[in-house]
Amino acid sequence: MSLVSSFSPGTRIAVIGSSGAIGQAVVKLLSDDSHVAAIHALSRSVFKQKLPKVTPGHIDLDDEDSIAAAADVVAQSGALDLVFVASGILWQGDDLRPEKAMREIGLEGLTRLFAINAAGPALVAKHFLPQLRKGS
Repeated sequence: MSLVSSFSPGTRIAVIGSSGAIGQAVVKLLSDDSHVAAIHALSRSVFKQKLPKVTPGHIDLDDEDSIAAAADVVAQSGALDLVFVASGILWQGDDLRPEKAMREIGLEGLTRLFAINAAGPALVAKHFLPQLRKGS
């Protein structure tokens, strides 16, 4: 049974940020879909779940060469139908936390958030959009 009506049999998907909670849930859901043939689970950390149809891989949104290399690896196995970006950060360690007041905003934190939450997905689009199947 297909859970998403727009998926046709043989659908191929890349999930970026697959080691996070949202990414893991998306990969699990997609692996249960009868129309999904292959899932590339890409993240900085290794995707540890053993699921059918899932090929883990490495990607680092801080490194455009890593993004380009991941897109090239995925392209070797055929065109994609969907790229799902599930990456992002709200806080990181003790230095980057959600601001509760304007005085807490700093250039370093904003730069880090922009790099991961905006520039990273834009670079994914740059390198993965050419890997999409025409018309998908």
